[in-house]
Amino acid sequence: MSSPAQPSKPWTSVDELEEQAVPHLPASIAGYYLGHSERGVTVRDNVTAFTRWRLLPRCMVDVSTVNTSCTILGSNLLMPILIAPMAMQRMCHPDGELAVARAAASVGSGMILSTMSTAPLADVAEELPSSTHALKWFQVCSLGGMSQPTW
Repeated sequence: MSSPAQPSKPWTSVDELEEQAVPHLPASIAGYYLGHSERGVTVRDNVTAFTRWRLLPRCMVDVSTVNTSCTILGSNLLMPILIAPMAMQRMCHPDGELAVARAAASVGSGMILSTMSTAPLADVAEELPSSTHALKWFQVCSLGGMSQPTW
C-alpha cells in the first residue's frame, strides 16, 4: 500500500473520493472497499436514496449564532453527524479506526465502531474522551456459528 497521500484537490462527493483513493491502494483492497455483496441491491438503493437529498444554501443570512448541537439518546453532540461503522479500516490507513475516532472527537461528533474493527475497542474508546462530547457506540452483529435470533 502506498503511504497515505493528501488529496490533490478537495472532494465533494463519494465518487471523487474514490477516484483519489483507488490509485493509492492495492487492487485487492480497493476491490474490498468498492465491492458489494450479493447483487449490489443495497448499494444501488443507498445511491438512489442519497440522490434525493439536496443542500439548500441560504444566502445573506446571519450565521454568527448558528448552533449545530443536538441530543441523541441522551448524549449531547456538537454536530448531528455520526460516523457509520466501517470494517477493516487499517487496510487503507495505518491508524484506521483510531484516526476516525480522533476526527469524530475533534468536532464533537460520534462514532459507531464496527464489529470487524482492526483496532481494539479499548484503544478506540481512549480516542473518544467524554470531555469532547464524542458519542461511542458499537455495532453488534451475529456472526457465523451463532444461533440466529427468532423474532
